[in-house]
Amino acid sequence: MTAEPPGAALVDAAQKGDAAARERLLEETYRRLFRYLLRLCRGDREQAEELVHESMVRVIRTFQGLRDAGSWVPWSLKIASN
Repeated sequence: MTAEPPGAALVDAAQKGDAAARERLLEETYRRLFRYLLRLCRGDREQAEELVHESMVRVIRTFQGLRDAGSWVPWSLKIASN
């Protein structure tokens, strides 16, 4: 069973300073990015962990600049891919 992608309302609340929304958003994003990167790393958990940490740092640094809250999932996956 996969988690539903974070909704635009959750992203908006996190961007407006709601700490609980931000924490939930980042937790959900971490899990989604880890699964994605684990597939890219062909099951190498250690490499996927390292990459997800690097990706999350970039997500956290830049998420305030995201203009379309509905594009959170593709935006975060693109960051992880780069």
